[in-house]
Order: sequence, then structure tokens, then C-alpha cells
Amino acid sequence: MKYLTIIRHADAPFLNINQDDFDRNLSEKGFKQSKQTGQKLAKHDVEFDLMLSSSAIRAINTCQMIALELKYNIKDIKLINNLYYADRNGLNEIISNTKKDIKSLALVAHNPAVQNVCEEITKSKINNFTTCSLIHICLKIDSWNNWVSSDKKVLFTFKG
Repeated sequence: MKYLTIIRHADAPFLNINQDDFDRNLSEKGFKQSKQTGQKLAKHDVEFDLMLSSSAIRAINTCQMIALELKYNIKDIKLINNLYYADRNGLNEIISNTKKDIKSLALVAHNPAVQNVCEEITKSKINNFTTCSLIHICLKIDSWNNWVSSDKKVLFTFKG
């Protein structure tokens, strides 16, 4: 049995048209969303063996704020550049390449890929996977490499 939590980064508005999208920081609302998401996960006794984050600033900040609420060492967060550009298949591949000994995985990334994977998991259309929304699922697998085709049970969702 393995557990997967997929999280969209928190609110990060465009404040300057000259600012690169990759370098956008969280807004005050985004920091609050991240903290609340971490608290929600803690209330459900969620713990992660590994947290993966896009290397975009807003995803890193989201992941770090959640990690602090869960007492997860922020130095152990693994940044993955490909999460910034990943489509649904890219996210699936990144998850599939997770080491077998990891039982609980968190992934902080971007739309539309995050929403597309969540629609694939739930087999339903999601109209708006808002910032800092998440899905937490249980997978009946021994190895991550076959997670896409595995039996999945949604344990809970949270709309940021």
C-alpha cells in the first residue's frame, strides 16, 4: 500500500509583467493557503517519506510551508525542474520513477498537469483545480512504476 498526495502550488499573482513566470512568489493569500493545507494534512495524520516540488519559486514556497506544518525537514524536499514544464504524462513518469521504499509521496506542481492527473484519478471532470488544492489517495501497489494502472482510492480532497 502506498499513498500519494498531489498539490497545486498556492496563490502567486503576476505583479510585474517583466517578471519571469518561474520566479513568481506567493502572495499573502498563498502563504496562508499553504499553511492551512499543511494543517489540514496534519489533522489527517498525513506524513510523507518524500516531498517533490517543482523548482519554480511559488511551488518551492508552497512545499516548504506545508512541510513546516508537518514537521518534515525542508532540506529533504527534492526539487525537480521537469515538474515546471510537465504535462500529465510527465507527472505520471516522475511518480513512476519514485523509489520502491517510499510509501508516502507528496508532489507540488502546476496546472494544467495537476488537474489533468487528478481528473484521471477521479475519472471525472474538475472545473477548476484552484491554487493549493490537493488530492490524497491510497494505491494498492508495491512499486510506484505501475501506479497509473493500479487500484486507487481517494481518501480526501481539499480545495485551497
